[in-house]
Amino acid sequence: MQSFFEELKRRNVIRVGLLYMVAGWLLLQVGDVLFGLLDVPGWALRLVLGLLVLGLPLVLIFAWAYEMTPEGLKRERDVDRSTSVTSLTGRRIDRLIMAGLVVVVVVLVAERLLFPPEPVSTEAATAEAVSSPAETVEDTPEKSIAVLPFVNMSGDEDNEYFSDGLTEELLNLLAKVERLRVSSRTSSFAFKDKDMSIPSVGKELKVENVLEGSVRKAGTKIRITAQLIDVATDSHLWSETYDRELDDIFRVQDEIASAVVDALKVRLLSEDGLQLPEQREQNTTAYLEYLRGRHVYEIGKNVRDDDFISRAIAHYQRALELDPDYPLAYAGLADAYGMLAITRDLTMEEGYQRSREMAQKALALDPDLVEALLALADVQLEYDWDMRGAEASYLHALSIRPSDAEGLRTYGYFLLSDGRPEEAVGYYRKALAVDPMQARAYTGLISSLLRAERFDEIPPVMDALAAQVDPPEMDATRRSVLRWQLILQGQYLEAAELIPEQPARISDLQDAAIIHHHLGDPGLAQGYVDQLVRIAEERQRFFTLLAGTLVEIGLSDTALSYLEKGLEAHEVLFGSIRTDPLLRPLYHDPRFLGLLERAGLEPPPDEPVVGG
Repeated sequence: MQSFFEELKRRNVIRVGLLYMVAGWLLLQVGDVLFGLLDVPGWALRLVLGLLVLGLPLVLIFAWAYEMTPEGLKRERDVDRSTSVTSLTGRRIDRLIMAGLVVVVVVLVAERLLFPPEPVSTEAATAEAVSSPAETVEDTPEKSIAVLPFVNMSGDEDNEYFSDGLTEELLNLLAKVERLRVSSRTSSFAFKDKDMSIPSVGKELKVENVLEGSVRKAGTKIRITAQLIDVATDSHLWSETYDRELDDIFRVQDEIASAVVDALKVRLLSEDGLQLPEQREQNTTAYLEYLRGRHVYEIGKNVRDDDFISRAIAHYQRALELDPDYPLAYAGLADAYGMLAITRDLTMEEGYQRSREMAQKALALDPDLVEALLALADVQLEYDWDMRGAEASYLHALSIRPSDAEGLRTYGYFLLSDGRPEEAVGYYRKALAVDPMQARAYTGLISSLLRAERFDEIPPVMDALAAQVDPPEMDATRRSVLRWQLILQGQYLEAAELIPEQPARISDLQDAAIIHHHLGDPGLAQGYVDQLVRIAEERQRFFTLLAGTLVEIGLSDTALSYLEKGLEAHEVLFGSIRTDPLLRPLYHDPRFLGLLERAGLEPPPDEPVVGG
C-alpha cells in the first residue's frame, strides 16, 4: 500500500487531482457569473458541475497512465525511469496549484469585501411583518405555488379570455389543496406580459414553485403546454403538452392540477386524491361565454371601464341561455349585481336582492361553489346584516378553498365588522400571504391593527402598502392612519398638525371635528360637523359615520336621529354599529338598542370594544 501511494506521488496523480479541483472551482465561479449575466437556466451550472465530477476519475486515470516528457506526452510504461522528468513536472504543477489557490483566495476576499451579506431589507422585514403572523390558523409548513397567466399563442387577441380563463381555473383547483399556499389571481396576473425570470417572480410572490404555460387555440383544436418550475433551482419539476379537442378542456384542467399536486407531493384534503369538481355534461360554448364574461369583469375592475359590468352580465346571460343549469354563470351574475349596488347603478335593494337570487340559484346547483358562497356572504353581511349567516357562508367557502385570497380578505372584513379585530388581523395576514399585491387587504389589516391598538405593527404594513398605491394617495393614507392613532392615544395637539389645511375627505372632516372638540374649540368643531351634515344630506349617505362623530363631540341625541336615517337608507356600515367604538356611549341607551332590534342585529358585546 505504501509503495502504491509513493507511485501515485511519483506519477503526480495527486498533484494533477488537486490542480483539477482548483481549476474546476474557478471554472464554476466564472460560469456562475456569466450564466447569471446571460440569464442561462440554473440547471446549466449544475450540468457543468456534474461533468467536472465525472471528469475527475478520468483525469486521475490519465495522469497515472501517461507522463509528460520533453518529447511530449507518452504512455508511462514507455518512459525510461532514468530519463523521467516527473519531479520537474511535479514542481511545475505545484506552482500552478499555488497560483490557483492564490486566485481562489483573492476571489473569496473580493467577494466578501465587494458583496458583503446583505442585512434584512426593509422590503423583507415588511414582508415578514405582513405575511408571517403569529395568528395564522395552522403552523404546519406549507408548500407554495403561483400560477402565472398562460400565454396566448393563438395569434388572436380575442382568444386572450381563453388563456386567462384556463389560468384562473387551474388556480382555483389548486387552491383546494390543503397545506398548499396558492398565490392569488391579482398577484399572479400582475406579471402578465412582463419579461421576468422565474426566480424573480418567485421572490416577489414569495412562492417555492411556479406553474406556467401556453395555450394555442385553432377552431375546436387546442394545444396546452404546462410546466412546473422549482424557483430555487429554476429547474423543471414536471412538464407536459396536451393536444386535445376543445370539448376536452375540463379533463385537461383536471389532469394538469392533479399532475402538479403529485409533483409537489402535498397532502390532500382527502386520501382519495385531489377533490376535483364532479364532471357533469357541460356545454363548451356556454363555458367559453362564461370565460369571456369573467375576463371582461376582471379587466374592467382594473382599468375602470365604464360599462364592464353590463358587458360581463351580457356574457353570463348568454352562457345561461346555452346552459340554464350552469352554476358559475349564476355566480358571475351575483358578483356583477352586487357591484352595481355598490356603485349605485342599481338601488341597494335591487342590486343586493338580485345578487342574492343569483347566488342562491348557483348554490342550488352546486352547494359547494366558492364563488357563489362568497357572493351570498357579502349580501348577508352588507345588506341583510345577518352576521351569523354571513360567517357560516364565509367559513364554508374557506373550508373548500383554504387559500382563496378574496375569501380570506372578506372574512377578515367580517371579523372587523363583528368587533373581533384580533381575529381579523390573522385573516388579513393570511390573505396577504397569498396576495401580497392586494391594497384592500393592507388597508384592512391596518384598520384591524388600529382597532386592536397594536400600533407598533402598523409601520411595516404601511411601507408594504406604499408599493401598491400612488404616492399622493399614500401620503394622505399615512396622515390619516397616524392621525387616528394619535386620537386613540389622546394626543390631540399632535393629531391636529396632521389635519389638511382644507379638509375635504370624509375621514379628514370627521377627524378634524373630533380633534378640535377635544382641544376646546367647539365652534371650529361644529363647522366641520356642518360640512359632514351637508355632504350626508346631499348624497343620502354616510349617516352612520356622521353619527359616530356626533357622539364623540357630545351630541348623542342628534347622533341617534342620524342613525335612524342610516337604518332607513340601509347603509352597509349600519350593520357594524353594535361594535363601533365611537358609538360606545350609546350601547346601553334604550333608543340605540331599539334600532338594533329593528335591524335584526345582536346587542353590543359584553366585553368593551378595543380601539376607542
